[in-house]
Amino acid sequence: MNRSTFDAVAAFEQRLSDVLRDVQRARLEFEARLSAAVAAEQRIEREHDEEHVDKLAGEIVGRSPLRGPLPRIPQRTASRVWWPFRRTG
Repeated sequence: MNRSTFDAVAAFEQRLSDVLRDVQRARLEFEARLSAAVAAEQRIEREHDEEHVDKLAGEIVGRSPLRGPLPRIPQRTASRVWWPFRRTG
């Protein structure tokens, strides 16, 4: 093999190695950015869901018929008839 051909192949291998290293670095940077973006999106969705649940709960409480004082339940005197241990006879 000619010396110039050998040098050209070695230079090509070096350039190829550099390009592959750059591609690997770019892939790792992309994965890191993608991971951060997905984590941020999940956090935003959780916050949005919590806000949505709070809003719905507020609307439900606002429409509740029990808003205001509770209705009075008439007091009855306790009757011993319902006691399970009452004596018969």
